[in-house]
Amino acid sequence: MNILQVERLKKYFPVHGGIFLRQRGFVHAVDDVSFDVRRGETLGLVGESGCGKTTLGRCVMGLYPLSEGSVRLHGQDISSIKSMKRDKTCNIKNFRLKMQMIFQDPFESLNSRHTVGEILEEKYIINNKFGNIQYSRSERKREIARLLERVGLSPDAITKFPHEFSGGQRQRIGIARAISLEPEVLICDEPVSALDVSVQSQILNLMLTLQKDMGLTCLFISHDLAVVRHISDRIAVMYLGQIVEMADAKVIYAYPKHPYTEALLSAIPVPDPEAQRERIILKGEVPSPTNPPKGCRFNTRCRHVMDICKNEVPQLKPVTNIDEQGKGELTYSKSSESLFSPHFVACHLVSL
Repeated sequence: MNILQVERLKKYFPVHGGIFLRQRGFVHAVDDVSFDVRRGETLGLVGESGCGKTTLGRCVMGLYPLSEGSVRLHGQDISSIKSMKRDKTCNIKNFRLKMQMIFQDPFESLNSRHTVGEILEEKYIINNKFGNIQYSRSERKREIARLLERVGLSPDAITKFPHEFSGGQRQRIGIARAISLEPEVLICDEPVSALDVSVQSQILNLMLTLQKDMGLTCLFISHDLAVVRHISDRIAVMYLGQIVEMADAKVIYAYPKHPYTEALLSAIPVPDPEAQRERIILKGEVPSPTNPPKGCRFNTRCRHVMDICKNEVPQLKPVTNIDEQGKGELTYSKSSESLFSPHFVACHLVSL
């Protein structure tokens, strides 16, 4: 069952310049992105810096207004406050309880002037005012102590300030804040990218445990393919504001179809000095999202570029793969719930 649906989402930021700061164009941060996430699933979103991953996550969360498209939670349109007000069955305050976000920087996302107790108590106080959750002050303190223990911190942390903790501990506080009201969907914006490798594994294992215990549905944003492989059920690869490939995590790593995905995977370090594999070097720079290339946006850096790539935009379509035993092709359908879920690729080379 799909809990989160994103349909043809676009987010353009206006660009102003000149003496009178007139609008000169748009930054196509996210351009026509569609996907869905099943209940209890983790969808990994990967790509180079600047490809629109964080903007997409913030649009889904409602922190940025959409230029076009829609976001649906349990089938209800939550694209904007107006759309939620039009739908009498959709309660804006309940939506805020169902979706929460873990931010990339665990220090900047926490109020340095508040203690950990005040940071975690704020959500309970706000929702007490709305009447969604009724906790007395003593009950809030008990809930906060329980939250801290759940994320691996001592209850003594309640009286301390964020600067008194390490980066990993601060991210644990951010996770505790995100799960405090027991949401259904968690948007994770590169939650381990600012942490040491040893701490990353601890935070990832904590998130996997919480997801299993709470039945969370996650959109996990990262540029680290090794991290995404460890935590994701499916993976969507983004390039210059568009999804170019999406499939089961094991399938993406075993049978990458898009040239960009192949290049990303070839860059993953292998802990074997004698390993022989092709290293794909992408030439040129990432084009500006203000003036993206015509046709396929990857055509300026693709080693397989054809004439059709420079003129026609490839559509994200289902393809087939060879199974793990090499016994033949797997045919995908939208209703598939197996390990080999539908494999979508936006590439003219694959469709030929």
